[in-house]
Order: sequence, then C-alpha cells, then structure tokens
Amino acid sequence: MTGEFTLPSNRSYYVSWEVAIDGSETVQSIDFCVVVNNVMISGSSSSQVTCQLSGTALITTGKTPGRLSLVNISGDTVRYTEASVQANIVIAGITG
Repeated sequence: MTGEFTLPSNRSYYVSWEVAIDGSETVQSIDFCVVVNNVMISGSSSSQVTCQLSGTALITTGKTPGRLSLVNISGDTVRYTEASVQANIVIAGITG
C-alpha cells in the first residue's frame, strides 16, 4: 500500500483506518501501522492472514507538518481482497 498525507502544522487529527487482506505467501501474521514523520504511532495485528484489520490514532503535529502513511509492516507483500473497497482511511481535524 502506498500513499502519504500531509497534515498541516500545529493541529490535532483523529485517524481511523481499515484494510481487507486476502493472505500472504510467507508471513504468519498481518501487521499494519500508522506512521507519522517516520515514527510508528499506532498499529494493528492479526494472526489470521485472511482478515480485516482496523485501527485508530490521535495525532498532533508540531511546528512542522506531519507526513502520515499507513504502512504494511508484516515483513512481506500481502494480497488485498477482491472486494470493491479494499482499504479506507479517514483523517479528521480536531478543533478545540
């Protein structure tokens, strides 16, 4: 999975995501993680290689913008389901 989102500086965000997985050739568990500026923030794992993973994170950016991505950290390529929606991510700004 690829893609990177730029989050403006000095703000807070609620992130919700899900991924539908249809197996892998070599790994024994499926692991995905929200990464911001190369730092793992929040992850989800399953010992079933055919599964639907989901997770949430609360992120606050500092003086510099945040670069957010959802990363497969399983150790090998995974297959996505053939469903019409294979993955979803929602990034909502939080105001105070």
